[in-house]
Amino acid sequence: TMRLAGHPVPTMGGSTAAFKAAAANQLLLRYRSSRTGLLSAACAVKTKVSFENEFEREASSMTIHQTISPTGAGVTTTTAVPKEGTKEDPELVRRMAEAKAIERSGDLKAAAVMLDGILEDFPAHGKVWMRRFRIAKRQRRFAEARDHLRRALKHVPGNAILWQAWADLEKSLGRHAVARRLYRKGLEANPRLASLYNSWGGMERDQGDVSRARALLRDGLRQNPNSARLLHSLGVLEDCAGNPALSRRLLEEGLLLEPSNAF
Repeated sequence: TMRLAGHPVPTMGGSTAAFKAAAANQLLLRYRSSRTGLLSAACAVKTKVSFENEFEREASSMTIHQTISPTGAGVTTTTAVPKEGTKEDPELVRRMAEAKAIERSGDLKAAAVMLDGILEDFPAHGKVWMRRFRIAKRQRRFAEARDHLRRALKHVPGNAILWQAWADLEKSLGRHAVARRLYRKGLEANPRLASLYNSWGGMERDQGDVSRARALLRDGLRQNPNSARLLHSLGVLEDCAGNPALSRRLLEEGLLLEPSNAF
């Protein structure tokens, strides 16, 4: 036998179908035991949160320019990143390495100052904005963190990762209506971003809207059919919704894609 997330399951010595079924069952048992309170609350309680402020209105007014790719395989943004703002720029690489080293040392204030200097020279580089945002978030300066993302998206409105980061921030602060608007903006920028579907779907599940969560996760899987993370999230959701057979099938599909994934 082997152990999956602390539970013994059969090894591949038996049939593949038996292995997958047993592994999926163990995953269901794990989540039923460790997350019963959270998932039950998510299924039983539907909370309506209404919140609107200047950031939501500003986000709604931002325009994302898109074109269909020549192959027809999805939507790509037309926002161009200046050549000097790409990761290949040696000056940027050097300065970012220094900023990361300072951050790792624990001096967040000095790292923030250095990143601010980098952004003056490379304002269209999303990764720098993301690191600056994360420092402010670590310092629990949420208004400042939000402002960094707002400024970043004026430079790179087609960066779906930044839209998701802003949405996730609002979600963590309980501003779910704002988060929804921002998740939508992220999907406009990149309708194939699996992490965005997973994060938004998780928020709706936790708010008790199982139908909306299911729809989002299924949309994500249509865009990313080989996403083990989305299969896992949908499998857990279906178990929460009282559909164990479907849950097992989804978890089995995820395990087939990533047999060593402990989740």
